[in-house]
Amino acid sequence: MAYPPSPFKFVQAAAAALNQAVAEGYHLKGHPTRPAAVTRAKALTDHQSDSTLRIRLRTAQALGLVPEIYVLSPAESAEIERRYHASNDTDFRAWVLAGRPGRVASSPHGEIALAGLNAAPAPAAPAATAEPPTAAERREILRLNEHIRRLEHQLRGGDENAAIIEKGMSLLGLLQDNPRPPPDWLLDISHKPDAPGVPVIDFGDWHIGETVLARETFGANDFNEEIAEKRVKHLIERVLHLAFHHVATPDYSGAVLVLGGDFLSGQLHEELLATDWCPPPVAAAWCVAHLTRAIAEFTRAFGRLVVVCVPGNHGRLSRKPWAKLAATACWDHLIYKMLEQNFANVAEVTMLVPPDGEQLIQIASTRFLIMHGHELGVKGGDGIIGALGPIVRGATKVGRQQRSLGRDFDVLLLHHFHQDLWLPASGVIVNPTLKGYDEYSRAQRYRYEPAAQRLFFVHPVWGCNSPWAIYLQPPMSREPHPFVALPSAAAPIAGVL
Repeated sequence: MAYPPSPFKFVQAAAAALNQAVAEGYHLKGHPTRPAAVTRAKALTDHQSDSTLRIRLRTAQALGLVPEIYVLSPAESAEIERRYHASNDTDFRAWVLAGRPGRVASSPHGEIALAGLNAAPAPAAPAATAEPPTAAERREILRLNEHIRRLEHQLRGGDENAAIIEKGMSLLGLLQDNPRPPPDWLLDISHKPDAPGVPVIDFGDWHIGETVLARETFGANDFNEEIAEKRVKHLIERVLHLAFHHVATPDYSGAVLVLGGDFLSGQLHEELLATDWCPPPVAAAWCVAHLTRAIAEFTRAFGRLVVVCVPGNHGRLSRKPWAKLAATACWDHLIYKMLEQNFANVAEVTMLVPPDGEQLIQIASTRFLIMHGHELGVKGGDGIIGALGPIVRGATKVGRQQRSLGRDFDVLLLHHFHQDLWLPASGVIVNPTLKGYDEYSRAQRYRYEPAAQRLFFVHPVWGCNSPWAIYLQPPMSREPHPFVALPSAAAPIAGVL
């Protein structure tokens, strides 16, 4: 599987080359204020914002320079592309900086050759013609220099994130997709009235790495690494206890474990970047370790285990959602493929990692479409019924699409909404969240629900039944408040019989 290269390295190198030229006083010809020149400059920096470009140009002008716009000829672009793929980040950066711009290429537009040129400093302007900057100009220079410093810091951070993304992409490239069909035993389930059916254990929306503070959620929830450890341990133990000590005849052919996505925070928003207790690679490793333990224990207990893996939205590697590579270019997919490698030689474990991110599977006589839930194709909730409206509209839309593709299903199994909805008769089941109530839920005025996951059973005759919400924290309790009442021996009130 081929993935597009990240643009961050070249952006940083181009910005550094411009700063180097400005700092060393190179005189570069051009007219940066023309719209066409700005367009050519943006083409070189490749995804650098207009505001960043204008700031750098204005700063250079304030320092007494007239910087040329960086535009590459086709030959220079090809050479940079070749060197970009043939060298590491350090060598590539050194090569770009060594070719400081200083010579105007012989083209009608006066383009600068960025690569492989030895620039010489321009002669200093006569002192008599130089005018000292005014106080306002000096203040503007200081402000712009500070802005450049902040932007350079952001560029360095972007390059670090790009390195993490590229490492994840390289791992994804090694772990090629190999879709497998569900095992036949899922259809060969006992029809006896007292048979429990197939246990379905639903995990999702763990959001490992995120920090939730009770003081910011009306005292409803705390979530951090220590609490996550305790909840996952309790979850595994409670699933096994309910399945084998609260069922009259716990004779199982196997079980299904659903991994519904959003297992890590992913630092998708700025507030998560500022408050998460660990970055995505650490959170991914944490999830792999704990899910490996869960899969191993469930396999020993139930004999056979089918693990259905669908990605969420918090693990994506891009700022905005992609349609292409949506199911594979994300941290959830990396977690699933590492789990698949861990159990590659265990015949009792079947890992289903669909490359399109949605798994159609029949358990006993019920057909499920399993997805995270952010891809329903609908938006907008309701202040009274919450996410129920979008969920029902989305289920209708998904059902219509799947029928047109010959992929009819009976029940849509969702996550994403952090709500506990058990509506199999209406064709929808929504799994709650291990993270629990958070600051976003408080700000959106969502109804409180304790942290939980779900265990239910699928019978060949009765379908989905026996839903158990496995609660991972106690419910909120009301503080006692005395009622306002008149004392029993109160004196009569004037004017009242």
